[in-house]
Amino acid sequence: MSKIQIISRDPFKHIVKKLRDNGELSAYVEDSGNSRYKISTGNQEVQEALDGVNGVSYSEYDFSYSLNNRVNVEQVTNYNAVLSFEALQSQPEGNLKSVYQLSETQLIELENDFKNESYDILTGDIDALILPSDMAISLSENLDRTQIYRAKDYFPFRVDFRFTDTDNSFYNLLIKHEAYELMVEMFHRIPFPSEQISVDNYGNELFSLETGKVLSEAEEFSGFSTITIPDTVFEQLSWLPTFDNLEAALLESHIKNFINNNAPTYSSMVFGDQQSNFQIICYKIEKYVLGQNRPVQTFYVPASDSNRDFSDTQVYFGKEYTYTVDAIGIALSSNYQYNVVTPTGVDSVVTITEVPSAKFFKFRLLNQNVIISGIAPTVPEVSFLNRSNEEARMRFYFEPSIHEERANFLPILESDTESMINAKIDNEEKIIFRLNKDPLTYQMFKLNNKPKSYDDFANALAVDIVGSDISSSETYEMYLTPNRKFYFTFRAKNGFNLFSNPTPIYEVELIQDADETRVSVKTIDLTENTMMRTKTFGRFLRIYPSFEQVTIRDYSEVFEGLELDDQTSVVQQAFTFNNKQYFVGDTDNPIWGKKIKFRVRSRNTGKMVDINVDFVLEKVESEADF
Repeated sequence: MSKIQIISRDPFKHIVKKLRDNGELSAYVEDSGNSRYKISTGNQEVQEALDGVNGVSYSEYDFSYSLNNRVNVEQVTNYNAVLSFEALQSQPEGNLKSVYQLSETQLIELENDFKNESYDILTGDIDALILPSDMAISLSENLDRTQIYRAKDYFPFRVDFRFTDTDNSFYNLLIKHEAYELMVEMFHRIPFPSEQISVDNYGNELFSLETGKVLSEAEEFSGFSTITIPDTVFEQLSWLPTFDNLEAALLESHIKNFINNNAPTYSSMVFGDQQSNFQIICYKIEKYVLGQNRPVQTFYVPASDSNRDFSDTQVYFGKEYTYTVDAIGIALSSNYQYNVVTPTGVDSVVTITEVPSAKFFKFRLLNQNVIISGIAPTVPEVSFLNRSNEEARMRFYFEPSIHEERANFLPILESDTESMINAKIDNEEKIIFRLNKDPLTYQMFKLNNKPKSYDDFANALAVDIVGSDISSSETYEMYLTPNRKFYFTFRAKNGFNLFSNPTPIYEVELIQDADETRVSVKTIDLTENTMMRTKTFGRFLRIYPSFEQVTIRDYSEVFEGLELDDQTSVVQQAFTFNNKQYFVGDTDNPIWGKKIKFRVRSRNTGKMVDINVDFVLEKVESEADF
């Protein structure tokens, strides 16, 4: 389980607990803010530990926080809005509209536009929700979620974020005193300095910010660098409300009272195993585009039960974005100091003075690349009909297939692979083919000679049959020379320029005699070897033993304690130098003498290449061996 876990920096806290458990510690005075303990210092280890902590202050934040399933990210393609995608193709990304910037009136207009296949709201002259790089967008608790849920289904693409945390008492405190937006502003304005603290083996990096620094900044607050989106459209970038000194002082008082009433004490952390009280306040989402080091947009989402999700509709098809999600929260703890007095004898008196404390923490929940993709269409079903017995004309009847398939893609044109990069794939990197409510174009490929592979159709695109309606059936007629064989394959293309796999290859012949014309259709089984497109990737792959596999060790150290079968294996990997035996490798799983298979899979086609490698330990005779 991946989690944040801060390790205590106080070396004496664990000793105190051990002494208490052994009955060697007695608390003879406890009053407000102070605890006094009598410790037997006959133990030299204890005495040395006391000397090390005497007069030292500690601010302990012992908390753990599970990162599992805290945020889910899903890219959504709305096929009901495919026509809006076509309308937006000519729009630069900066003109794309956010679902959060539509007023109720504009939402009604958007719904009417959608019904009438007009997209004036999405493509019209509305200031896009793109801010200067030093500004951010903050979602309000007062957002009309019902309106947002209605509106987002009219956008062709979006990236949805779903958070699992519920509301908490500190967040509720900020909402009650109308200070949440101010707190977000402080988080955005004041950088989180990196703090050298210990974390668990998961390598999570934490940043902390003193509450006092935030509150002092609030006292001198003059204007927002974040735009808060309430239940109405944000009107202008010049909206900069103020926060006066009285409001800042009241907020500081409320926060201090909250800390005093909820922070764990030294005794509860040491003897009660109580961890620091940690609560999420908000989530910071940063969005990057390829080749840029600074985010193009920054969003803050409140960690409340009513605002568990966020939708980014300002994304463009076929473009890759990187999203980072940070959790920002407050941890309550105790700031304390050891003061040691050692009277004559073997006992010491340790006074622990403590004050409730708090820090804001930020840590990374997610770093994920998202490609705005679409579902590829399914292989079309094709029927062949002779228009009449008197004419040498063929009627092709196309119908979309309703089944879903997950398979590798079989390209025909050189440009196909690049287009299908935008196709959605499953966990096994198979392309998802499914019928959706989007208009289809049927492509017909025609050859006069029998093909050996689908590659032979690369220059044989005969016609595109554009569908007249969403997922409609279509017919197409063409003249075919009678009594001659022609070879066809077909595929479907949707509005996002994604392709289905091709149909089987059909051998079609119009057989005509004096009395009638009839159709002969056969499928071709490609059993012959086909030419494969190749591309070298030597610069992307390097196979070599790790450092542990080539480490030289003394033979005797390796040999001791091994079972007989293992001893035999070790002997095979031993060598002699200067009349002394050595062993190659410092691992329980040596590669020498083994055959290892490396499998390389193409993300575009799903095709695999196996590389079989024999790792042979070659013994070269030296002068010392003679």
